[in-house]
Amino acid sequence: MKNNAVEEFWSKNHLGKGAINTENIDNFFFEHSNLSDKQTSFKKFLPKEKNKDILDIACGVGYWLDKYNSFCEPKTLTGVDISDSSIEICKTRFYESDIKLIHSNAEELKLQGNKYDFISCHGALHHMQNPDLALLEMNKVLKINGEIQISIYYKNIFFDIYDKSPLFRGILKKLFKGISGRGRENFFSSNDSSDLIRQFDGKENPIGWAGKRENIENLLPKDLKISKVSYEFSPTVYLLPFLPNVIHRFVSKLIPLMIYFKLTKIS
Repeated sequence: MKNNAVEEFWSKNHLGKGAINTENIDNFFFEHSNLSDKQTSFKKFLPKEKNKDILDIACGVGYWLDKYNSFCEPKTLTGVDISDSSIEICKTRFYESDIKLIHSNAEELKLQGNKYDFISCHGALHHMQNPDLALLEMNKVLKINGEIQISIYYKNIFFDIYDKSPLFRGILKKLFKGISGRGRENFFSSNDSSDLIRQFDGKENPIGWAGKRENIENLLPKDLKISKVSYEFSPTVYLLPFLPNVIHRFVSKLIPLMIYFKLTKIS
């Protein structure tokens, strides 16, 4: 039943809805890219080689599909998402391209095995009921020596302090009301960091958690090996966008919100 709730929530609350004070998807992408690049360039997460078969799991409204299509000259490009509204938006956005779009649960991919050279799943495993099954499915459709990139919310020291210090929570509640859209206007009203993380993508979001490196290591199939781990991105770009880029970059390394993994299939 939980997967039904996940599909219902994301179909009603696609990534661009209410985000960054805009309902316009193109503006959302432009503003999101500008904010992200204050901390780290998206290009570091692109495939190194061109003319490859690329699959984007939990593609949402097409942020990474747009990057892959624009910069990577893919042989084929496929996007999969559990949200039917996100897939429909992608069909409208990319109607002139050859991008294949599939409405599907990542835990039950119906795709050709050993097909893809590069698979990405950014900011989505922490919203899935069974992320281990999703990783198994990605592994099945990845070619040997192919690469998977995933990212999840990182359980940094901020959340430990949030749980332990009423004073810290009180300061945040006074300084920041919340984030616009999807019921997050009173974002810091929760006294529990686990609930805070869940609500980051919407008040009614059924699943949302933050983890550490070992949480992902414990989910990986045996023939997927970690080739690189990096810690990126701080919410200061949303909460304090006026700060200089050098401050955003420093804070993103000090209290990163995301942990990124590059995985290689060895057999």
